[in-house]
Amino acid sequence: MDAISPPAVVQQAEETEQQIVEKAIAAVAKIDDCKWEVGRLAHEWTERFAKDRTDEDFGKLVGLSRSQVQQRRQVFATYGDVCNTYCKLSWSHFNVSLDWSDAEYWLGQANDLGLSVAEMQRMRNAQLRLDRGEDLTQPAEPEDTDTEQPDTESEHVAGVDPVQREPSIVKPTPKAESQPESPPEKVAKPETKATSTKKATTSVVKTTLTTILDRLESLLSAITPELKSKTEKQQLAEKLRHRADQLDPPEESTTATPAAVVAAEWNMIANVPRCKTVTKNRQKAVRTRMKDRFFRDNWRDAMQRVANSSFCTGGGDTGWRADLDWFLKPDSVVKLMEGKFDDTSGEKSKDVWRVPPSEHVPEVEDRTGGNYTPGDSSGDDTVPF
Repeated sequence: MDAISPPAVVQQAEETEQQIVEKAIAAVAKIDDCKWEVGRLAHEWTERFAKDRTDEDFGKLVGLSRSQVQQRRQVFATYGDVCNTYCKLSWSHFNVSLDWSDAEYWLGQANDLGLSVAEMQRMRNAQLRLDRGEDLTQPAEPEDTDTEQPDTESEHVAGVDPVQREPSIVKPTPKAESQPESPPEKVAKPETKATSTKKATTSVVKTTLTTILDRLESLLSAITPELKSKTEKQQLAEKLRHRADQLDPPEESTTATPAAVVAAEWNMIANVPRCKTVTKNRQKAVRTRMKDRFFRDNWRDAMQRVANSSFCTGGGDTGWRADLDWFLKPDSVVKLMEGKFDDTSGEKSKDVWRVPPSEHVPEVEDRTGGNYTPGDSSGDDTVPF
């Protein structure tokens, strides 16, 4: 049996030098000046036919200057194999990034975010300044550069060097004798270098921040549906709040928080452990309990029942004493108000729950807001809701 031969590969015949030159002339003559095609042809001509000839020689054949041929050839040689990956970018994006060591990253950013050439350059410059530890609110130091400006010519006449074109002559319009001479216009004061640099820096910061916010919004929109459990959502929310507090720290409050008021009133009860500080967990517990109408209406009376209860103040067989964390549990106030911890003898007076006036009642440290001392005449001792 004969061996099965591999499928035939159809290969495109190599173009001759004359064909390359003719195609390049046709591409140059087009209104949009097909830079990618000219670059491909210039690259192929250089590799196969140039010998001792240069970009200037090829430019004379097709009607371009040396710099125009060099730009197109270098862009194709560098990005010709990957340009289709960045379908949203123009040829100029690749031209300005020829000498960038991080070109792949910024071309990807420009393609994903739809950035213009100028926006891509501004964002990259801002990032480089941040990497160097510079303050973006200050003008950037001017940098010397020998990079040629991107080719911006939109039309070309085959066989004529664009550099040697004669400028068009515009004839002045004769002034009508019947019209009176208008007063001379005020010439706008030219911007100083510092002013223009400051405007450019402000524009960079604004563009960068807008882009970051847009990407953050897109990222959150993509992540949120993936968070299935309540715990995952809470963890994400906590991380975002932590970052937000780092960017914009909350101002210290001079008003006592609900947790500080509850803790200070608790410290007025005799024979129970004192609350020395309001932690975040206690702040959260008070905030949760205060959402319950029954707790809001009865928490002070419940504290009095703690003070009148021998069991809650260490008089039981085990010597257990109630503390603030126990009081803030979901069902503690309900049980206290239902009389579960009341003394059956009724010997305790309602007045003994308060700390004697001779004892010093320290101010409760509130890590999340203002402090509160019971009896402080400088403010109201009620919970601010």
